[in-house]
Amino acid sequence: MLFQLLYFIYSLYPIYILINIIRYLGYKISPYSHCFSKKISKKAIIMGGVFFDSKSSIDDYSYISGDNFGFSKSKILNTHIGKYCSIGTNLITLPSGHNYRMISNYPFKLIYPKNKDNLTSKPITINNDVWIGSNVIILGGVVISDGAVIGAGSVVTKNVPPYTIVAGNPAKIIKTRFQKNIVEQIKKEQWWNHKISQKLANRLNNI
Repeated sequence: MLFQLLYFIYSLYPIYILINIIRYLGYKISPYSHCFSKKISKKAIIMGGVFFDSKSSIDDYSYISGDNFGFSKSKILNTHIGKYCSIGTNLITLPSGHNYRMISNYPFKLIYPKNKDNLTSKPITINNDVWIGSNVIILGGVVISDGAVIGAGSVVTKNVPPYTIVAGNPAKIIKTRFQKNIVEQIKKEQWWNHKISQKLANRLNNI
Protein backbone atom coordinates (compact mmCIF):
# COMPACT_ATOMS: atom_id res chain seq x y z
CA MET A 1 0.00 0.00 0.00
CA LEU A 2 2.79 2.43 0.94
CA PHE A 3 4.74 1.56 -2.21
CA GLN A 4 1.65 2.18 -4.34
CA LEU A 5 1.09 5.56 -2.69
CA LEU A 6 4.72 6.61 -3.21
CA TYR A 7 4.61 5.50 -6.83
CA PHE A 8 1.41 7.50 -7.37
CA ILE A 9 3.01 10.66 -5.94
CA TYR A 10 6.12 10.10 -8.05
CA SER A 11 4.00 9.64 -11.18
CA LEU A 12 2.41 13.05 -10.62
CA TYR A 13 5.74 14.90 -10.45
CA PRO A 14 6.14 15.33 -14.23
CA ILE A 15 2.61 16.74 -14.35
CA TYR A 16 3.51 19.20 -11.61
CA ILE A 17 6.60 20.30 -13.56
CA LEU A 18 4.54 20.69 -16.74
CA ILE A 19 1.97 22.83 -14.92
CA ASN A 20 4.74 25.09 -13.59
CA ILE A 21 6.27 25.46 -17.05
CA ILE A 22 2.90 26.77 -18.23
CA ARG A 23 2.38 28.93 -15.10
CA TYR A 24 5.75 30.64 -15.45
CA LEU A 25 5.55 31.42 -19.17
CA GLY A 26 7.16 34.83 -19.75
CA TYR A 27 9.10 34.62 -16.46
CA LYS A 28 12.62 33.40 -15.69
CA ILE A 29 11.46 30.99 -12.99
CA SER A 30 12.57 27.38 -12.58
CA PRO A 31 9.71 24.88 -12.91
CA TYR A 32 11.01 23.30 -9.68
CA SER A 33 10.11 26.44 -7.73
CA HIS A 34 6.89 27.20 -5.85
CA CYS A 35 6.07 30.86 -6.47
CA PHE A 36 2.76 32.32 -5.32
CA SER A 37 3.50 36.06 -5.54
CA LYS A 38 2.12 38.41 -8.18
CA LYS A 39 5.02 40.80 -7.51
CA ILE A 40 7.80 38.98 -9.33
CA SER A 41 9.55 41.02 -12.01
CA LYS A 42 9.77 39.36 -15.42
CA LYS A 43 13.42 40.47 -15.41
CA ALA A 44 14.20 38.64 -12.15
CA ILE A 45 15.69 35.13 -12.20
CA ILE A 46 14.62 32.35 -9.81
CA MET A 47 16.59 29.11 -10.15
CA GLY A 48 16.23 25.69 -8.53
CA GLY A 49 13.69 24.93 -5.82
CA VAL A 50 12.53 28.22 -4.28
CA PHE A 51 9.41 28.67 -2.15
CA PHE A 52 8.27 32.27 -2.70
CA ASP A 53 5.13 33.22 -0.80
CA SER A 54 2.36 35.63 -1.83
CA LYS A 55 3.59 38.40 0.49
CA SER A 56 7.06 38.53 -1.06
CA SER A 57 8.33 40.50 -4.06
CA ILE A 58 11.47 40.68 -6.20
CA ASP A 59 12.52 43.52 -8.50
CA ASP A 60 14.38 43.74 -11.82
CA TYR A 61 17.52 41.69 -12.49
CA SER A 62 17.82 40.19 -9.01
CA TYR A 63 18.46 36.44 -8.95
CA ILE A 64 18.14 33.59 -6.48
CA SER A 65 20.57 30.74 -7.14
CA GLY A 66 19.71 27.07 -7.35
CA ASP A 67 20.47 23.84 -9.20
CA ASN A 68 18.64 22.46 -12.23
CA PHE A 69 16.91 19.69 -10.30
CA GLY A 70 15.44 21.61 -7.37
CA PHE A 71 17.63 20.00 -4.70
CA SER A 72 18.67 23.42 -3.33
CA LYS A 73 15.84 25.00 -1.36
CA SER A 74 15.30 28.65 -0.51
CA LYS A 75 12.29 29.76 1.52
CA ILE A 76 11.28 33.41 1.00
CA LEU A 77 8.48 34.62 3.29
CA ASN A 78 7.08 38.17 3.58
CA THR A 79 10.27 39.59 2.07
CA HIS A 80 10.90 42.40 -0.41
CA ILE A 81 13.98 41.98 -2.61
CA GLY A 82 15.19 45.05 -4.51
CA LYS A 83 17.05 45.34 -7.83
CA TYR A 84 20.31 43.67 -8.90
CA CYS A 85 20.59 41.42 -5.84
CA SER A 86 22.76 38.28 -5.99
CA ILE A 87 21.37 35.60 -3.67
CA GLY A 88 23.01 32.24 -3.01
CA THR A 89 21.32 28.89 -2.46
CA ASN A 90 19.25 27.93 0.57
CA LEU A 91 18.29 31.40 1.79
CA ILE A 92 15.65 31.28 4.53
CA THR A 93 13.77 34.40 5.62
CA LEU A 94 11.84 34.07 8.88
CA PRO A 95 9.44 36.97 9.44
CA SER A 96 7.58 35.17 12.24
CA GLY A 97 8.79 34.43 15.74
CA HIS A 98 7.62 33.60 19.25
CA ASN A 99 7.02 36.29 21.86
CA TYR A 100 9.59 35.33 24.49
CA ARG A 101 8.30 38.05 26.86
CA MET A 102 5.30 35.86 27.68
CA ILE A 103 5.53 33.22 30.41
CA SER A 104 5.22 30.46 27.80
CA ASN A 105 6.73 30.45 24.32
CA TYR A 106 4.10 27.99 23.08
CA PRO A 107 1.32 29.25 20.74
CA PHE A 108 -1.73 27.89 22.58
CA LYS A 109 -3.90 29.13 19.72
CA LEU A 110 -3.04 25.82 18.05
CA ILE A 111 -5.07 24.07 20.77
CA TYR A 112 -7.59 26.80 21.57
CA PRO A 113 -8.37 28.76 18.37
CA LYS A 114 -10.06 31.59 20.30
CA ASN A 115 -6.93 32.36 22.29
CA LYS A 116 -4.73 35.35 21.43
CA ASP A 117 -1.90 34.53 19.03
CA ASN A 118 1.48 35.03 20.73
CA LEU A 119 3.44 34.83 17.48
CA THR A 120 4.98 37.99 16.06
CA SER A 121 5.51 38.75 12.37
CA LYS A 122 7.61 41.52 10.82
CA PRO A 123 8.39 41.94 7.10
CA ILE A 124 11.98 41.65 5.87
CA THR A 125 13.58 44.07 3.39
CA ILE A 126 16.57 43.32 1.17
CA ASN A 127 17.41 46.49 -0.72
CA ASN A 128 19.37 46.92 -3.97
CA ASP A 129 22.68 45.40 -5.13
CA VAL A 130 22.91 43.12 -2.08
CA TRP A 131 25.05 39.97 -2.23
CA ILE A 132 23.91 37.13 0.04
CA GLY A 133 25.98 33.94 0.34
CA SER A 134 24.58 30.42 0.62
CA ASN A 135 22.79 29.04 3.69
CA VAL A 136 21.86 32.41 5.21
CA ILE A 137 18.97 32.96 7.64
CA ILE A 138 17.38 36.41 8.02
CA LEU A 139 15.04 37.11 10.94
CA GLY A 140 11.86 39.19 10.98
CA GLY A 141 12.02 42.99 10.81
CA VAL A 142 15.57 43.07 9.44
CA VAL A 143 16.47 45.65 6.77
CA ILE A 144 19.53 44.90 4.65
CA SER A 145 20.64 48.16 3.06
CA ASP A 146 21.95 48.84 -0.44
CA GLY A 147 25.26 47.27 -1.42
CA ALA A 148 25.60 45.09 1.68
CA VAL A 149 27.34 41.70 1.65
CA ILE A 150 26.14 38.82 3.84
CA GLY A 151 28.67 36.02 4.38
CA ALA A 152 27.68 32.40 3.77
CA GLY A 153 26.08 30.65 6.74
CA SER A 154 25.22 33.88 8.56
CA VAL A 155 22.20 34.43 10.81
CA VAL A 156 21.15 38.05 10.40
CA THR A 157 19.30 39.36 13.46
CA LYS A 158 19.83 43.13 13.07
CA ASN A 159 19.71 45.76 10.33
CA VAL A 160 22.75 45.90 8.04
CA PRO A 161 24.07 49.38 7.06
CA PRO A 162 24.75 50.30 3.41
CA TYR A 163 27.90 48.84 1.80
CA THR A 164 28.79 46.85 4.89
CA ILE A 165 30.10 43.26 5.01
CA VAL A 166 28.66 41.11 7.80
CA ALA A 167 29.12 37.45 8.70
CA GLY A 168 28.64 34.99 11.56
CA ASN A 169 25.97 33.77 13.95
CA PRO A 170 24.72 36.26 14.89
CA ALA A 171 26.03 38.29 11.94
CA LYS A 172 28.47 41.03 12.93
CA ILE A 173 30.13 43.79 10.94
CA ILE A 174 33.42 42.69 9.39
CA LYS A 175 34.20 45.91 7.52
CA THR A 176 32.73 48.55 5.24
CA ARG A 177 33.27 48.20 1.50
CA PHE A 178 34.10 51.85 0.75
CA GLN A 179 34.92 55.11 2.45
CA LYS A 180 31.96 57.11 3.73
CA ASN A 181 32.11 59.78 1.01
CA ILE A 182 32.02 57.11 -1.73
CA VAL A 183 29.06 55.38 -0.09
CA GLU A 184 27.18 58.68 0.07
CA GLN A 185 27.91 59.33 -3.60
CA ILE A 186 26.62 55.90 -4.65
CA LYS A 187 23.51 56.32 -2.53
CA LYS A 188 22.89 59.70 -4.15
CA GLU A 189 23.29 58.40 -7.72
CA GLN A 190 21.31 55.16 -7.16
CA TRP A 191 22.66 53.56 -10.34
CA TRP A 192 20.18 50.67 -10.06
CA ASN A 193 17.35 53.05 -10.96
CA HIS A 194 18.95 53.94 -14.32
CA LYS A 195 19.05 52.05 -17.58
CA ILE A 196 22.28 50.05 -17.53
CA SER A 197 24.14 49.99 -20.83
CA GLN A 198 26.91 47.47 -21.52
CA LYS A 199 29.44 50.27 -21.18
CA LEU A 200 28.11 51.28 -17.76
CA ALA A 201 27.93 47.63 -16.66
CA ASN A 202 31.60 47.19 -17.52
CA ARG A 203 32.41 50.36 -15.59
CA LEU A 204 30.48 49.19 -12.51
CA ASN A 205 32.43 45.91 -12.51
CA ASN A 206 35.85 47.50 -13.02
CA ILE A 207 35.98 50.50 -10.68
